[in-house]
Parts: sequence; C-alpha cells; structure tokens
Amino acid sequence: MLDLTTQEAQEKFTRYWKEQLLKWKERQPSKKWSPQEYAADQILLKISSKNISGMRDITFNFTSLVRDTLTREGFDGLTIEEGGEGWGEAKIGAHDSYVIFDPQAVKLIKETIV
Repeated sequence: MLDLTTQEAQEKFTRYWKEQLLKWKERQPSKKWSPQEYAADQILLKISSKNISGMRDITFNFTSLVRDTLTREGFDGLTIEEGGEGWGEAKIGAHDSYVIFDPQAVKLIKETIV
C-alpha cells in the first residue's frame, strides 16, 4: 500500500504524478481540444502554483491512470487522510481512507461496520 497520510509523502507523490501526467500528455494524439487534456492542464497548473487542496484535487478524472501507474510501481492500493465532506451534522471529520486497486488481491480478515 502506498501511504499518502503524511505531508512529505503527498509532496513526493505530487512530484511523481506531475511527471506521469506530462508523459501521458505526450502520448495523446494531437487534437484541437480534449476534455481530458484540459483536465490534465488544470491539474498541472494546480501543481505548479502549489494550489492543491488535497490529493483528490490532482487525481480527479484520472483514477484509472493513477491505479495503472501505481500498480506498475508494485502498489496494491493506497492510504490517504481525508475529511470535511458533507455539512452540518452529516459532516465527516478527518479519517483514513483505503483504496484497493484489485479487490481479488485482498483478503478480508475482519469486517467492522460503524
């Protein structure tokens, strides 16, 4: 599992992700306009300006690319701290989220429902 729960790990991932997005853009056929290339440009702008509000901010619309890239690097998933979703009494506080890339590669040993 790739642990992205620390600031240092997130900064390292952000640098790595920027490289991966630039490589992805190089592989794209020339087009006048592509929504996904536009999204990549917006993410690269956020990274360059250091205007990132969270890992979701720089991976949104590219979940398959994140999964495929990290799987090639030998990771089965990732852990990230999230929080702040919702509002009022339904607002969720800070918590760790786990993303498993291949559910068949994981064995559930204890199920907890909260």
